[in-house]
Amino acid sequence: MTISVDGTFGQKTAEALNAINPALLLPAICAHAEQYYRELEGRRPEMKAWFANWNHRAAWMPPPIVKMSCSDFGEAIEVVIATHEGGFQDRQDDPGNWTPDGRLKGTKYGISAHSFPDEDIKNLSLNRAEELYRQVWGKFALISDQRVLIKALDLAVNLQWGGHGHATEILQRAINECAASATRSIAASSS
Repeated sequence: MTISVDGTFGQKTAEALNAINPALLLPAICAHAEQYYRELEGRRPEMKAWFANWNHRAAWMPPPIVKMSCSDFGEAIEVVIATHEGGFQDRQDDPGNWTPDGRLKGTKYGISAHSFPDEDIKNLSLNRAEELYRQVWGKFALISDQRVLIKALDLAVNLQWGGHGHATEILQRAINECAASATRSIAASSS
């Protein structure tokens, strides 16, 4: 099963993700995320120091968890915030900290001034951040495996607005890679 790499997250992408063994899928997602960040760094060499963090983050694998099915979106939000997003920061070298009209407002809990220019970032509550995650990235709750959901949400917070963007393209490429690998394995075992 292959799917089109159009960056749109919906039922078809979710079903494809849910059909693949997470042990095969997660390394493929990480590899495609690393490739994406390397390509992005090549286009933006002035941001090399900023991308050093992202290259490490692309390879990050969600921690093993007891519950491997029936995902919990709230738990995924908590893991992403606790692991990568954290509290307030307003570094001038982070483009996400700037509103589109040029005001430095910062980022907190993964909620950036660039994406949410009307939010009071510095005083943002954790509850409000979780509401925004649900509003903007709630479609990812269709992913049934908790570790895959956490990885997808971690990518989406930084690479995508809502149900369309680079995070979904990375997921779709990983789906197609896993499908191609399974097809090659089946062909090899039948010959």
